[in-house]
Amino acid sequence: MASYKLDAPHSPGQRLLIESTSMDVCFAGRRWGKTHAGTQRLLKSAFTVPDSINWWIGLSSKAASYLHAWSELKKHHEGIMKKLKLDPREWRSYVTNELRFPNGSAIQMKTAENPESLAGAAVDAFVFDEFTMARERVWTEQLAPTMITTGGHGLFIGVPKGNNWATKLWRYAKPADGWNQLSFKTLDNPMIKLANYEIMRESMPLLMQQQELQAEIIAGRGLVFRNIIECTGAPWQESPAPRSVYVAGLDWGKQNDYTVLTVIDVLKRECIYYDRFNAMDYPAQLERIRKQQGIWGFQRIIAESNAMGGPLCDQLARDGLPIEPFDMNQTSKREIIELLQVAFETETFKIPSDELLIDELETMEMNLTKTGFPQYGAPNGLHDDMCMSLALAHWGIAYNYRI
Repeated sequence: MASYKLDAPHSPGQRLLIESTSMDVCFAGRRWGKTHAGTQRLLKSAFTVPDSINWWIGLSSKAASYLHAWSELKKHHEGIMKKLKLDPREWRSYVTNELRFPNGSAIQMKTAENPESLAGAAVDAFVFDEFTMARERVWTEQLAPTMITTGGHGLFIGVPKGNNWATKLWRYAKPADGWNQLSFKTLDNPMIKLANYEIMRESMPLLMQQQELQAEIIAGRGLVFRNIIECTGAPWQESPAPRSVYVAGLDWGKQNDYTVLTVIDVLKRECIYYDRFNAMDYPAQLERIRKQQGIWGFQRIIAESNAMGGPLCDQLARDGLPIEPFDMNQTSKREIIELLQVAFETETFKIPSDELLIDELETMEMNLTKTGFPQYGAPNGLHDDMCMSLALAHWGIAYNYRI
């Protein structure tokens, strides 16, 4: 193919990531230029290696960095096609989010939401964006086997999130042959304006500054909830035990979000079960909750009552379920999250060793509002339904709601 000039890297570090053909594990602060480095790397691979398969792997197709990467890749793909006097529309697919090149190469957009969807392909190069917030098995069970036959290269890049599997991989990369361990601070990007950086820095607590801007690994797992792993070990139960008392937390969802019913053994202060489902109409959801009431005999169900939650709670109350509506607003959400924080900090509460639940707890974020109050939620593209259901259930056994 004809030559095409990519955007100039802003620093030697960014150039290294773009030009590398190794396995690179990189922690980088916010706004360092992760998306730029990743998209340029994939374009270089697709343009210079005929018949290569190149993947961008994001957290979800709705994540901001995924959308930004797709936009950047399309822009450059269109420039390449026009330089070759080809119609870009004939070389891209919006159905599969794929860009094809005349040399037989392709760039394909993938997500970590469903790891099984990554199985089976032979990949020559990949960028695993925000890998620190994805599940480990995306790499170990699905992505790693795709590289065996090709001997290709990859870039893992994201902000560190405590001592999770991503940090272990980052440490592994330092001595391993064919791997590189890298770290860049936000201010390593020379394009960052200091005044804007200071505004961003001052809006964060110290620990968040160290993690999000300095790309430092903070001891413990998660910035909102600590001691998560120390509080695992609760037994998974699918039916009640004799002489036990149960409380549930109910967080509603429908299509993109999940409805989650979390069950806590009051006497043992243990989360022992949850029911998680989506893409289900409201009558079917109500019937599913009624069935769980019949199994567990809940003494109390603390249920989100916002929006459609209000009428749904009213119907369950008319059906005789012990529903206690909970108005989820900025203040009340902060109260139940911070109460759960204390339970983890003091190790007075246990959860099962469940990957999905632990993932949500570890990735929960805290940001400050303009008035300086903490605001909790999942990162863009991720879910917090299990976390909120757990927090509601835990609220149900707290001092002011004790059975």
